[in-house]
Amino acid sequence: ATTAAQDGVPPDSLPISAAAMTDWARGALGMRASRFVDHSGLSGLSRVTARDMVAALLALGPEGPLTPVLREVPLTDDSGAPEPLRLRAKTGTLNFVSALPGYIRPVRGRDLAFAILTDAPVRRAAVAPDDREAPAGTAAWSRRSREMQFDLCRIWGGVV
Repeated sequence: ATTAAQDGVPPDSLPISAAAMTDWARGALGMRASRFVDHSGLSGLSRVTARDMVAALLALGPEGPLTPVLREVPLTDDSGAPEPLRLRAKTGTLNFVSALPGYIRPVRGRDLAFAILTDAPVRRAAVAPDDREAPAGTAAWSRRSREMQFDLCRIWGGVV
């Protein structure tokens, strides 16, 4: 629908529409190395780099059109007290893949755009088709990934 609205005619296929989205993201958002094959972001053939994600976040701005999809992520220290930074981000998780792009309002200074993408491609490739709903080890891997992502946000936010 978006490609049709932008081009004035419906695309002939999903790959053609995804190519149009790729072209638009390059021109409008500065996403030079990314490539989309669908519009869900779930295809293993799509590619998005952290650098391109940050370029898009910078182009759109912390109070821009992504605001409704970003959620406040409350971070707490070891005692349970809230960290003195504001983290607004969009989480994304697949089996052995985790993404956290968004904005940090640090203790001092202006908002920062960031994107952290983690994956374990060998483990992801080893998941049997019948086991894709909840493969062994995914929950623990995702928890460790999130902990690392949040630790990076604390560092960039001036808490650590």
